[in-house]
Amino acid sequence: MATPSLLEHPNPATSAPPPASGSIDAALAQTKPTRNKAVDFVRVLAMFVVALGHWVNVAILRNDAGDLTGTTVLELHPGFGWLTWIFQVMPAFFLVGGFASACSLDSAASKAGAAGKDFSSADWIQGRLRRMMTPTTWLARFWTTLITLAAAIHFSGVFDFDLLELAVQGAYVGAIPLWFLANYTIDTAIAPFTHRLWRRSPVKLIGGLLAVFTVAEIANLNDIPYLPQINWVIGWLLFQITGFAWQDGKLTSGAKLVAAAAAAWALALALVTVGPYPVLMLHIGGLDLSPTHPPTLALLAFGTAYNLTVVALAPAIDRWLTRSRRAWKATAVLGTISMSVYLWHATAGLFAGVALQQFVDMTGPETLSSAWWGQKALLVIVASLLLGGIVATVKGAELKGMVAGAGASFRFGLPTLLIAAATLSAGIKMWSSPSALLMVGLVLVHGSWFVASRTRPLN
Repeated sequence: MATPSLLEHPNPATSAPPPASGSIDAALAQTKPTRNKAVDFVRVLAMFVVALGHWVNVAILRNDAGDLTGTTVLELHPGFGWLTWIFQVMPAFFLVGGFASACSLDSAASKAGAAGKDFSSADWIQGRLRRMMTPTTWLARFWTTLITLAAAIHFSGVFDFDLLELAVQGAYVGAIPLWFLANYTIDTAIAPFTHRLWRRSPVKLIGGLLAVFTVAEIANLNDIPYLPQINWVIGWLLFQITGFAWQDGKLTSGAKLVAAAAAAWALALALVTVGPYPVLMLHIGGLDLSPTHPPTLALLAFGTAYNLTVVALAPAIDRWLTRSRRAWKATAVLGTISMSVYLWHATAGLFAGVALQQFVDMTGPETLSSAWWGQKALLVIVASLLLGGIVATVKGAELKGMVAGAGASFRFGLPTLLIAAATLSAGIKMWSSPSALLMVGLVLVHGSWFVASRTRPLN
């Protein structure tokens, strides 16, 4: 079996692990010369930046009752918000996601035409969701199992402390990064239609989306409820469409691209200095105007600047990876585990923190002191080791699930699949929220993915 992540641009949120033979060199040898290797590099780098950023940002404290509690460095020191202009890489996820989806859609349509068949949007959506959500479901199974065991122990009265509450809190912490997948699921499910609209009338599509985004943003600034929530979809969708434009070669290049990126950076800076928006480009508690919940105009300007900078640097990155076989091989190998790193890094960090607390008082040093940084380095090392073990354990099972539906067709119709995708997105949102809806979210993730993964053999 060939390595999909090396032979075609995969979903940026996942790429299948290498073949069982481990012949990564054989797969590398088949890489098409026209492949934009920068897309792979950006995806891999972004995944690991997210993991490192979350591990460093977490801060463990004790409340007035002496119980351990968690917060973030950014909540304690909001003056470090400028660092989020480096670590907020989600716009780049959607950029390379749009590029990858456009490549995949063109390839699928071409193959269907060559076989004398019609392109099936349902089969394409189901295939992409399967590759993205199979490993996510493994994470959901892990936390569902822990919660179930904790509930059984809790109600048996073996322990005095509330083990069930700890398990539920752990499931929430482990799912904090997953809000991204909730949005990406929707954008992936509608990609065949947005891509078609993009090819048919790009100006009307972008203009219409920007108009709706603006209306929702005005509502957001004036505290009008409900309407701003539509920008959860439109904000990230605009970054995906930038990826469509990149794949089509519609973005400018050279000095013009650099000038466009500079203009977007200037706008973003103006919005957070003169305008009403916070410098932070990540969501934290206590913000009057969150940049990402839902996406705001400031995030849109920042993300556009970030993405245009990525596109401007892409040719140099691609040339470097073409010259350096070692760098390209490392990128390809890391790409096979990047989705697992993204999914499991918060869980690994949680268990690393709990384990270290048994030997070191993680709440002792003052935040950002030299002692605190020493403990943080230790946390990163232990979390990395735990994550490595987790990835090695789950990678094979994830691959088996991802390839199980290859060469098959979705069993039900397109409307059913779109409803399942929407339910899946809602389930992830609930799971990654600190509320009683967490368990409902886990149930929805399992149930909707069961429906979305149903296939039948091709005729």
